[in-house]
Amino acid sequence: MKNTLFLIGAGFNNDAKQEAGKITGHSIYNGEYEIQCGYPLLNDLRRICFDKEIVEEGNSIEERFATALKEKDYKPLRRLYDTLMEADYYLIPKLLPHGDNPNNCYAKFFDHYNGASFLTFNYDSLVEIFLLRMGRWCPRDGYGVPVEVEIESGVRTNDPNWKSSSLVLHLHGSLCIYKSEFDVTPMPSTHIQRLSLKEKPDYIFDPESISSLFFPFSGSPLRIADYDPVEFRVIAPVPDKAEGFRQQFIKDIHCRARQLISRTGQIIAIGYDFSPYDASLYRHLLIELANCERPRALIVSPRAKDIEKRLSGDYRRIDWHSVGMTFKSWVDAGFPE
Repeated sequence: MKNTLFLIGAGFNNDAKQEAGKITGHSIYNGEYEIQCGYPLLNDLRRICFDKEIVEEGNSIEERFATALKEKDYKPLRRLYDTLMEADYYLIPKLLPHGDNPNNCYAKFFDHYNGASFLTFNYDSLVEIFLLRMGRWCPRDGYGVPVEVEIESGVRTNDPNWKSSSLVLHLHGSLCIYKSEFDVTPMPSTHIQRLSLKEKPDYIFDPESISSLFFPFSGSPLRIADYDPVEFRVIAPVPDKAEGFRQQFIKDIHCRARQLISRTGQIIAIGYDFSPYDASLYRHLLIELANCERPRALIVSPRAKDIEKRLSGDYRRIDWHSVGMTFKSWVDAGFPE
């Protein structure tokens, strides 16, 4: 279905592990063993990224990440990166149309909503990899901003400049993009290179450890002056407009998001709880929706009724609907709206 716009939260990925089935590895010492991996929910992140530390009452997990980064503690972000990349690497190949379970709920979903675009608060790459394999998305323009890409050496594509029919806008930023803020140019008749700051940074696609899932696109040949380590790949790890929205990438993404909302006049939110602590992240999106003609929003979540009740009081112009189901249950029920 064309022109449908989805808002994706962590609950969207919650069925991926079950749908993918058992993931096995092989050890020369112990033989076959099960690989434990999956997409984390909020409480999982507290455990994975911050050991047994409890995030303070009234603080979101993004605020805790922000505090860690201000203290130059990159371990939580590294743990997040490793967890998501591992889940992408092991789970997505089993969910794709040629995988072990081609009739899984994700394959059905992307096939049913052909031409839809996505706003996501997740850092993983499940949505865009699916759309890439279906010929609907390309990293060159599919993130909503121009991104430099590389094609695998020796690979010829039918149309190397194809454009995305579906967009995937990462409202927090992406683990697969880093900033290139400097130009490096050799000075004539010397072995010296000149480093100059660009007026506006370029964005370069580099999926690193999951680059094979983005075939025929590969990781970027890194230049030492340009390369940002993983702790800087998440363009906006903070929840508040004070720091996150200063970043040009995030400004551009949220501007495109508002354009998509104004064009469609409706959103379907899947697995996103609209936490009051994160209101600064989504308030401007709902205001944009409320300003549309006949705005409509559907919430798909086990807690959908409670979320609808809370939001409908603040955004009265929006025609709210809710389906109290998990993502898989909603798909299996035939996408009730």
